[in-house]
Amino acid sequence: MLILGLGGSIHDFSACLLHNGKIVCAIEEERLSRSKQAFVDASTFRCKAARYCLDYAGVTEKEVDLIIGADNIESRYYARYVPGIRLMNHHLAHAASAFYPSPFTEAAVLVADGRGSYLDRENKIVETVTYYAAGGTEIREIRKVTGRESGDFRNVSNSAGLFYLAVTEEIGFGPMYDEKTLAVSAYGTARLVEPFHSLYSLDDEGGFTQTLGQMNELRSLIRAELGRSESGGELFRAKADAAYAVQVHLERILIHACRYLHKRTGSDNLCLAGSVFLNHAAVNRLLRETPFKRLYLPPAAGDAGAAAGSALYGHYVLGGHGREALLPATPYLGKPYPAEAMEEAARKAGDFLEEVKAEDVNEQAARLLSEGSLVAVFRGGAEFGPKALGNRSILADARFPGNISRLNSAKKREAFRPFGYILLEGDAGKAVPPQLHPISPGLNAEMAALLENYKRITGCSLLLNTSFNLDGEPMVETPAEAVRCFLQAELDVLLMGNKLYRRKRTEGEAKA
Repeated sequence: MLILGLGGSIHDFSACLLHNGKIVCAIEEERLSRSKQAFVDASTFRCKAARYCLDYAGVTEKEVDLIIGADNIESRYYARYVPGIRLMNHHLAHAASAFYPSPFTEAAVLVADGRGSYLDRENKIVETVTYYAAGGTEIREIRKVTGRESGDFRNVSNSAGLFYLAVTEEIGFGPMYDEKTLAVSAYGTARLVEPFHSLYSLDDEGGFTQTLGQMNELRSLIRAELGRSESGGELFRAKADAAYAVQVHLERILIHACRYLHKRTGSDNLCLAGSVFLNHAAVNRLLRETPFKRLYLPPAAGDAGAAAGSALYGHYVLGGHGREALLPATPYLGKPYPAEAMEEAARKAGDFLEEVKAEDVNEQAARLLSEGSLVAVFRGGAEFGPKALGNRSILADARFPGNISRLNSAKKREAFRPFGYILLEGDAGKAVPPQLHPISPGLNAEMAALLENYKRITGCSLLLNTSFNLDGEPMVETPAEAVRCFLQAELDVLLMGNKLYRRKRTEGEAKA
């Protein structure tokens, strides 16, 4: 059975192709349109992601048995599939994306985002948080928090996601840049934590309540605080204090919800989905400060992940298939490019790029990293979701103090934003940075080989890891994009497929 799942809302559109319960391919529209998070525009409506998946599998639309997506996707995105497309609840699609690929036979599932499906379109009632109990192929709703929309999509009551977004906007970041608020919160103090307590309430059933009036009070409070601050360091500290406060309260809201969910389900296993859980600091606290013992967060926890969730729901629930063998979860769901395409991209950049001969590219890349080089990696299928996990990564040795500033300069990103780390799974217990991505040979054999070589050279497998892109751009998808980004970022080494390349040195660099 072939199932095509579509994801997104008014942003983060995506597609996923499932064959007999196995994900063949999944990709976000932004990787193809080259527009970050693929906000609604004319290019988005071409639905390139679906065509990409079908072409990779070598099938046509007519061969697809079911096309399914969440019911809050902008309708122009799936217009070409009307009337055949089947639509389902947005939060249920999120829940399916978290539970079905998880290693659990049963689990509690929590979904939280800015807003999900309309439950009453006439009265503008939308879902904001949903609590589920899952087992086998069944995902059963326990409770749902709803809010009322007023004005535009950002004005919804009782939404933890939009509570956070309001602060993100007021301190000067764009509507899709909550990760910057999280980053700057590390520089804040508790000065505004107490005033935020009056701006929402928690109920006895794990819920969160915030009126639109309280949302307006929140915005006014932050504007007043920023208005009292001079430019420069004082203004930055005021923004950091607001970010710190909303981070503290988001974590409080989510811990409250999870404790209630555990009480209702009694499960030791927790699955999470929805854009709120892209906040890694909050997720870390949930495992430490709630009764749950194990946690699963899908790589594509935001709206793009609903493509996989809807396809998996179509297979298990609508198709009636059992979940006898748990699916191995992999984030590498893009199509791999042939060596010929990578070599052609390098050849076209021959005036700026030269090959580094190596008997073992993983060993040579590890050695160059240990000497301080910034190494971009383009191998295999791209990651599905916002995090680079070794196939579209830029790596660096954290022991070199200048590497962080070099990475910030290369990617044109703010100095206050942290980096993730990548290391061998067996070493994960020895270091716990905020964003830690363990790699095993079973998950990514090539990256594990590089890390093993690096550990042999340095005694440690931990590397700085960030996505292979420039700030404001999606991760690179094609070999040509990899070469362009590598050259524009002025990185040192490009590991593309099974070959290593470096920038040709200018005459002045050669003399130096």
